[in-house]
Amino acid sequence: MEFLHRNPFVRLLLPLMAGILADNFLVLPKWFLWFLTVAIILLLLAHCIVIVRKISFYRFRWLFGCSVFLFFFGLGIVLTERAKQRTQVGFWDVGRIFYVELADRPEEKPRSILCRVNVVGMSDSTGIHPAGGQVIIYLQKDSASLALRRADRLFVSAVFEVPKFSNNPEGFDYAQYLQRQGIAATAYVPQGKWKKVGHNSRFSIMDLAERSQQHLLSIYRKYGIDEDNFGVLAALTLGYKESLAPDISQSFSATGATHILAVSGLHTGIVFVVLNWVFSLFFGRFKRLQVLKTVLIIMCLWAYAMITGLSPSVLRATIMFSFVRIGMSLKRSSQIYNTIAVSAFLLLLHNPFLLFNVGFQLSYSAVIAIIMFQPPMSRLFDIGNRPLRWLWDLLCVSVAAQIGTAPWTLHYFHQFSNYFLLTNILAIPMASIIIYTAVALLVVSPVGCIGKIMAGLLDAELGFLNTGIRFIEKLPYATSEIWISSLQIALLFGCIALITAYFYRKKAAFLISALSCMLLFFVSSLYRQSENLTTKRLIVYADNRSDIIQSTHYQKTDIYTDSVEQALYQSKSFRLKYNLEDPQIFLLDNRSDSAGLHGFIFDNQRFLLLRDTVLYRKTSHHPLQVDYVLVGNIGKTRPEEIFRHVQPEHLIVLNTCPFWKTAELKLLCRENGIGFWDTNMQGAWILERQTGLFRPDNHR
Repeated sequence: MEFLHRNPFVRLLLPLMAGILADNFLVLPKWFLWFLTVAIILLLLAHCIVIVRKISFYRFRWLFGCSVFLFFFGLGIVLTERAKQRTQVGFWDVGRIFYVELADRPEEKPRSILCRVNVVGMSDSTGIHPAGGQVIIYLQKDSASLALRRADRLFVSAVFEVPKFSNNPEGFDYAQYLQRQGIAATAYVPQGKWKKVGHNSRFSIMDLAERSQQHLLSIYRKYGIDEDNFGVLAALTLGYKESLAPDISQSFSATGATHILAVSGLHTGIVFVVLNWVFSLFFGRFKRLQVLKTVLIIMCLWAYAMITGLSPSVLRATIMFSFVRIGMSLKRSSQIYNTIAVSAFLLLLHNPFLLFNVGFQLSYSAVIAIIMFQPPMSRLFDIGNRPLRWLWDLLCVSVAAQIGTAPWTLHYFHQFSNYFLLTNILAIPMASIIIYTAVALLVVSPVGCIGKIMAGLLDAELGFLNTGIRFIEKLPYATSEIWISSLQIALLFGCIALITAYFYRKKAAFLISALSCMLLFFVSSLYRQSENLTTKRLIVYADNRSDIIQSTHYQKTDIYTDSVEQALYQSKSFRLKYNLEDPQIFLLDNRSDSAGLHGFIFDNQRFLLLRDTVLYRKTSHHPLQVDYVLVGNIGKTRPEEIFRHVQPEHLIVLNTCPFWKTAELKLLCRENGIGFWDTNMQGAWILERQTGLFRPDNHR
């Protein structure tokens, strides 16, 4: 309680977060907000009675506290509902012409140009009507789409679709992700179905920030920095990741150094230190100008935040350092937890969905863990040697940050960097040096000869960093792949919090509770693994690019597919969850002269995978009796031809089957009393059988 009294914004942040979580994970009745309103009014009336009648205020202080808690809890629900409503539009699944404006810089993809746009209006048979909502359009890549920029206005002929739920077991829920990004719908627009009709020329801070970012990038390019080094430099200093090579990004991810490529508190802190030093040179002796100094530093911090794209981590750090600078000018020490709570509170008021943003979660978890764990860890050893002391402090910061972020990285990315200490010993000092050198290059860039020297130094520093990261990535056992559930995340954070409370309070109850959390964590993992001993599964994945059928028994996995890369990608999370062995791949032949028929038996059930044109214009005297038919892309074969050759009890249509043939197959199945499943609409088809304990053998 003493902590909450010293940090009042923590008391406001917690109910706001609770309201956001409740609205996302609970089905709240419509009358619930009215109930909250009545409860708040009654509590405030009771509080007023206590004050008027001069009753002992201390005994009834909880009345006001409960009313404040319920108010911000309800505010979290209301804000989340409003954010959800902005992603609900009434023009999806209908082909119309839309008038849109690009809300952000177009992003180049391998086969298209991704544009986040605001819908201004739409036309139908009665005319043009105003519309709203933010959507994503994928334009066919060509010279015209590559030339688009923020605030361009387009006419687009498209059919928008609301993103579907996650179709595969343990698959990424793209629909939920887009909703939490404020995106209402998506559409693909081919060449000739859109036209640029103008540009919104009104003043925009984001336009100014983008032009500033491009100007700074042009300075980097002017000095001919190596291509791989340029990608890392642009991401590290300006948050611009379009030039970052995929192999470089993978190397940083595998070694646990991705955090230095995402502009965050580290980068903002370095900029803050530089600004403090620069402005101290000009205003250090003039005490009356301290307010002006503070204003200029805060303005420069926010300008840097704008240039880097206003990511949640940068916003959090910028708000926090702004309050720290104000406290310095007023000669007051700011409570760091309260400052962090203020930044999170303001961000969630603006966008409650930020609570589910991975960067937001990692950023705040890392900062809080560093504040909590780094000081006591640093005091474990009294090291007099300055270089060794600096190295020890760096190790303490790395371990503390890893404690705070490890549960999130395991849950979202299913990997743990085993050499994170070695990585951070290299990456954090080099990132600081590179940022300082980059600032120096931007300052001296007008002087050509000095700029070349500085650019050469910067190129060498980046080359050293990239070489070191690649070396660490190639070390044996650089990463471990682990899958944990949402429950296990809560248990891990609960364990961390309880162990921390034990070291601060020295009460055995905290330690016993922490050990209980760890026990539950391992029990839940063992329970999940035990399912492999008693369950056989057949999974028909929903994938638009390829056919993927997977069977599992004990820890062994067989996969039938026509795309190994896509099959491994789609099944990875499921295999990690159940700790399955590397799969044995059976490649389906994609040649035009292939048979197109693939039969197999699973749990004494006969399956037939039908692809290509093998049944096209064929005759059969005795239809084949099977339990299940899996229908992929059957080419010229018409749906009715299938039933002349095959008599199934159930028919499963894969995503690769054209939608009009899927509709005909559904109708034919209904007429013939055959079970029907469409993976495109209903998601992956899963058959599970309980087998009991058995002794695994080497035969599949």
